[in-house]
Amino acid sequence: MYKAVVFFDLDGTLFDNQKNVSDDNIAAINQLRENNILPVISTGRNIFEIQYVIDATGINSLVSANGSYVQY
Repeated sequence: MYKAVVFFDLDGTLFDNQKNVSDDNIAAINQLRENNILPVISTGRNIFEIQYVIDATGINSLVSANGSYVQY
């Protein structure tokens, strides 16, 4: 069981100006996991638009499509 949950938006949070996830952000996400904290992507985008973010970060839990799709 996780002791906390952290939700991440993409634009201006996980993304840099080029819509990439920085190595620093990936390291921070990994540190959250090491501390038993669940990282979750929360975005208005559809899952097919963010698959590369899921692949890059390893975050499998998400709220997308303006809340109409939830995956845990």
